[in-house]
Amino acid sequence: MATRIVAPGGAPTHPQGAGKAPRAVYSPEQTRQALRYITAKADTLSHLLMQMTQEVENIQHEYRLHACEALAEMIAAAADTALNGECKGGFEDWIYGADFGKAGAA
Repeated sequence: MATRIVAPGGAPTHPQGAGKAPRAVYSPEQTRQALRYITAKADTLSHLLMQMTQEVENIQHEYRLHACEALAEMIAAAADTALNGECKGGFEDWIYGADFGKAGAA
């Protein structure tokens, strides 16, 4: 099953803007590669933002950096979850930590 970018009206669109020809549909492997890339870049961004929060003296800036860090982590978690946890694990592993699954079910 291939991934297709579709406009709200249902017509395929080009990811870089109107007036361009639609891209070929991604193969499942191309989709996995794109999701791995998104996961890796969002994870790197999350780590950089985490480091920046340690250097900030203004509390309002620190809150904003923490919010951005959380969003980057959520993007990585969502992309990795779509990959069945190939990169780091499932959504819970990203949000709650790698040992979350080992804690057992309810």
